[in-house]
Amino acid sequence: MKTTGIILAGGKSTRLGRNKALEPVLGKRLVQYVYDCLKPLADQVFIVTSKDMAALPYPEGAAVLTDIYPDKGPLSGIYTGLASAKHEYNIVVGCDMPFLNEKLLRHMVGECRGFDAVVPRPSPSTMEPLHAVYSRSCLDRMKSQLEKERLKTLAFFEQINVKYISMQECRTFDPELMSFININNQADLDKSIALARHAAKEEVC
Repeated sequence: MKTTGIILAGGKSTRLGRNKALEPVLGKRLVQYVYDCLKPLADQVFIVTSKDMAALPYPEGAAVLTDIYPDKGPLSGIYTGLASAKHEYNIVVGCDMPFLNEKLLRHMVGECRGFDAVVPRPSPSTMEPLHAVYSRSCLDRMKSQLEKERLKTLAFFEQINVKYISMQECRTFDPELMSFININNQADLDKSIALARHAAKEEVC
């Protein structure tokens, strides 16, 4: 199934204090890790960001879109990507997830028929709306939510038909749930650098 990849890169990175999309991990920017994972899965990849960050050096080959509804959070970024996507189903991920798992994402795409979204639920109390597959069937309801200033992504799921992927199902493809590591602060970045360094050493061995 052909898909579009949508990378959300419009956050203000206030906790890290600098643009996390461009932070290097072993010499490669975080957003490049994400793009490199999506490229084999999607023949169209967008980076959705704010107007003031649209000219940054994003990965070559990715089209840059600016939020249709500025300053309205991730729901606006998802909507902006879906509005321009040429495929029905779209992989949506954050720009700060360096350990995405291609097999898990492929599995999620394979589960999407008949649903508006496929969303991992790695624990009973958490969902991963920024590591999900969304159908363009979400567009009208998402637009309505945005125009009513109802901006919480998790609340939006109450309006659509969602297939949830359980922790056990996620672990089948990603035993350590590395896919869901993201960067919010310096400690997260340091941890990710250490994990990437360890993985690089194992590849050499």
